[in-house]
Amino acid sequence: MDDRQWMVTNGLAAVFVSAFLYLPVVGGFYTFLVLVVLQGVYLGWQPVPANQSRLGALVFVGLLCVGILLLGFVFRSDGPGNLWGLVALLGSAAGVAAMWIARGVRQHRDKGKTD
Repeated sequence: MDDRQWMVTNGLAAVFVSAFLYLPVVGGFYTFLVLVVLQGVYLGWQPVPANQSRLGALVFVGLLCVGILLLGFVFRSDGPGNLWGLVALLGSAAGVAAMWIARGVRQHRDKGKTD
C-alpha cells in the first residue's frame, strides 16, 4: 500500500469515528472511545512499514481533531461545544496507543513464527 492510500485509509477511519461522538441514540462519548480504540487496533494490525505507521498515526490524529470540530457544526446547532479539544486529545491518545500496542503484538507474533 502506498503512502496516499494509507493516508486516505487513516483519514476516513478518523472521520468515521468522529461522527459517532455526535450521533443521537447510537453515539456519545463512550461509543466514540470504544470505536477509536477498535479503529486503532485495526490500523495498527495492518502490515505496513514503520514510517507508514507513523504517518498514518499523524493523519489519524489530525483528521480526528478536524473531524470532531467540523462534524460538531454539522450535527449540533450550537457547534461542537467547549470541550471538543479535550475529547479530541483523549480520542487521539487512545487511538494512537491502540495502534502502537496492536503493532507491537503483531510484530511479536510474527517474530515468534519465524523462530
